[in-house]
Amino acid sequence: MVTLYISTIFSILAIALALSSRQAMHALLYLLLGLAALSINLANSGSPLAGVLLMIIYAGAIMVLFVFVVMLLNRAPTSTSITAASFVKQFIGPLTFSACLFSFLVFAQIMVIQTPSEEKTAFTVNQISEVLFLDGWFFVEMISLLLTAALIGAFHIGKRREQ
Repeated sequence: MVTLYISTIFSILAIALALSSRQAMHALLYLLLGLAALSINLANSGSPLAGVLLMIIYAGAIMVLFVFVVMLLNRAPTSTSITAASFVKQFIGPLTFSACLFSFLVFAQIMVIQTPSEEKTAFTVNQISEVLFLDGWFFVEMISLLLTAALIGAFHIGKRREQ
């Protein structure tokens, strides 16, 4: 139950940081961390399959697409000299937040290893759809709204201003 509350706090913080970030890549990194925290939240609330599907589909495929869209549309002149200090200075927020989330994932994995496991079974398509659309419908709707907001934000960030 504690991990459910911690993952909820992580997801709220990550989404708030994604919404308030001024740089597009930082916002996408925070959004990716928010999706990871939401998948932990799904797994803790009794839908581990939906959590895995969230990470594979949304965080894996769709976020890569968002990163490429922002990289292609947001053509800003880049400096050729990037030092390690400037890199760490620019990404200190996302790096710190991802380190905290990673340590939480390690803690959650240790807790899973210590608990007795059930027998593993194969899932059918009907069982997956029941988990996603009957039990976890609220999370699916929240994730779709979150991705719609991210798409609109990526469009506005990448839109060229007419002169």
